[in-house]
Amino acid sequence: MMDIFEVGTGDGSIARIADEGGLRVGPQSAGAQPGPASYGLGGIEPTVTDANVLLGRLSPDRFLGGEMPLSVEAAERPSIRISRARSASARSKRRRAFSGSR
Repeated sequence: MMDIFEVGTGDGSIARIADEGGLRVGPQSAGAQPGPASYGLGGIEPTVTDANVLLGRLSPDRFLGGEMPLSVEAAERPSIRISRARSASARSKRRRAFSGSR
């Protein structure tokens, strides 16, 4: 069973791995400047926009009617970091479970 709580997030909301290992989104935001990493304006945190670019939900060539292209490569960098953090958290949980410590 998984509990999911959502209040509402914007596309600039930043994703992170919480101390207990779960994925958390917001309330921190990348804002318009520097914005999501996929904007290519210096953002380095993984955002909802970056996830949507990587999942193909946002077309890099059609964002804002094609006026602002998005970078898939830029979106991948912070996503790799959060993926590694999630994997490390899962390994730590397994170790604690098998060692009997909490």
